[in-house]
Amino acid sequence: MRGAHTSLIIKEDLHPAHFKTLKYRPGFPDRFGVIEDARRHCGDFFDWYNTDHHHSGLAMLTPHDVHHGLAKERTTKRAAVLAAAHLAHPERFVRGVPVPHSPPREVWINPPPRRGATTPTLPSETPPALGVADAGGGAEVQGLGGAAPVVCTEEVRH
Repeated sequence: MRGAHTSLIIKEDLHPAHFKTLKYRPGFPDRFGVIEDARRHCGDFFDWYNTDHHHSGLAMLTPHDVHHGLAKERTTKRAAVLAAAHLAHPERFVRGVPVPHSPPREVWINPPPRRGATTPTLPSETPPALGVADAGGGAEVQGLGGAAPVVCTEEVRH
């Protein structure tokens, strides 16, 4: 693997967003000496990605928090901190007491087909857009800071 000029072959169980985050994170080398160096670097990266990196598509939680059922606890603590900040400086919060976002119920890279949905037959056809937490597993995530809603396509993996 070399810097940003290398085309990577992406296996089905990996996601292009991982590679972008991997390649543009500080510390990504121009070259790996041997395969073991690449494995060690990627092992450290995926540990960070799952346990320390807060994902916007997961309401600024880590995949570890969501996967291990810690989301409610983290969100409750975040709400207490936000309420205390509002109490101490209400002038900074023109919209009132801030409320942390909740993570989506489901997050997918490649959502399973919706019940009754047909598989596209032509390469130019695209599957239906994901909606708000429906039977197909899609989840719409409200953007932070008044941003437009975003459809989350990250996968929680360990």
